[in-house]
Amino acid sequence: MRRKLLVIDDEAVIREVLVDHLDRHGYDAEAVASVREGVSRAREQAFDAVLLDLALAETKGLASLDEFRAAVPAVPVLILTGLPVSEQLERAVIERGALELLSKMKPFENVTMRLARMFRQE
Repeated sequence: MRRKLLVIDDEAVIREVLVDHLDRHGYDAEAVASVREGVSRAREQAFDAVLLDLALAETKGLASLDEFRAAVPAVPVLILTGLPVSEQLERAVIERGALELLSKMKPFENVTMRLARMFRQE
C-alpha cells in the first residue's frame, strides 16, 4: 500500500520537485500552496503524513504549524525549511507537535529516509 502524503509549500517548483521525488520513492503525494488548502484537503482525504513548509507567504514561521495542528491534530507533520536549522528552532517545532524539522537545502533523500523511519516505527 502506498502511503498518502500531503506537501504544503508556497513555492511551485518545490511542490513539483518534492511530489515527483516522493512518487518515485513509492509514496502517493499531492501538494497545495497554503495551510488553508492543506487543512481543507486533510479534512477531505486521510493522509499518512504532511510535509509543511515553515515559511509560507500567508503565515510566517511557527504560525503555519500551529494553524495546521489546531485544525488537523491527528496527522503527523514534518516541517521543511530553507532556513538554517538551529537547535532552538528544532526544539520549537517539536514542542508544537511536529515530528521533525528537515532542511530543504539538503537533497530530498533526507525527507524520504525520515518518512521510511517513521512508517517502520508504526
